[in-house]
Amino acid sequence: KKEEFKGDDVTAMGQKLEIYAVAGFVAVFLLLFFVAGVDFFGSLIFSACVAVPCYIISEPALTAGESRRILVIYVMAFFVIFFWAAYEQAGASLTLFTEEYVDRRVVGTEVSTSYFQSLNPIFIVCLAPLMSMLWTWLEGRGVHVGLCVKQGIGILLLCLSFVVLAFGTASLSPAAKVGMMWVVFYYLISTVGELSLSPIGLSMVNRLSPPRFASLLMGVWFMSNAAAEKLCGMLSALYPSQDAVTGEVHSTHLLGWEISNMHDFFLLFVALTFVSAIALFALSGRLERMMGEKCAE
Repeated sequence: KKEEFKGDDVTAMGQKLEIYAVAGFVAVFLLLFFVAGVDFFGSLIFSACVAVPCYIISEPALTAGESRRILVIYVMAFFVIFFWAAYEQAGASLTLFTEEYVDRRVVGTEVSTSYFQSLNPIFIVCLAPLMSMLWTWLEGRGVHVGLCVKQGIGILLLCLSFVVLAFGTASLSPAAKVGMMWVVFYYLISTVGELSLSPIGLSMVNRLSPPRFASLLMGVWFMSNAAAEKLCGMLSALYPSQDAVTGEVHSTHLLGWEISNMHDFFLLFVALTFVSAIALFALSGRLERMMGEKCAE
């Protein structure tokens, strides 16, 4: 049970925590920028994602129950980073893939690459009511799907969407192209994953946050989105580019692994999302107990 602080003790502790938080932010920033070689804005974002959550959870006035629920928010926010880092490839590397490697001809007319960006909102409008009905139908039959499990399902579905692309490009030669349906199926499956994960975030933070920290913790949740977008850009840079004149593919490398074609590139996201989903499923029971509730919607 946490020690209770009153009066001057609380003020002194608060000042120390602020100093520690600033010092921690600076230390992580310097480590990322000068040692790890991360760019300035990336170092800034990732440092804030470490320092601010540590500052909040160190508040001495928090009860044990409040600390547990805040930790749940942190864990969920951590896994959200990997989801959005992969999902947002739709507006980055996947657009390049659609332009360069997808046969977009329909009845003699070439479909513009930009049209594929309409698939996600179309699928959302069509599928959102069905997803809502599905969760209600399951609850009505005594099948409870907790928030943690829903988020894990969303990440696993995103993994499946990249499996589709990896399978479609498994034997793709540099000069060949794949059919449009591979990309359509990707958007369909990833959108179902988004509908499973995305709607639960803000409501979960609002419900689990101590009232006095609600705004700060909402900021932490959005900081995870910022970290995801930055990570998305870093992963997009691993896209194996192709010389427009010679057709030669320029490989990229990650931790000693050579990414020499689109199949390798999509396998990267399969691995990233699969490991994230399995880890979250493994932690889901513990996280739901830490919430002190059944994670019901």
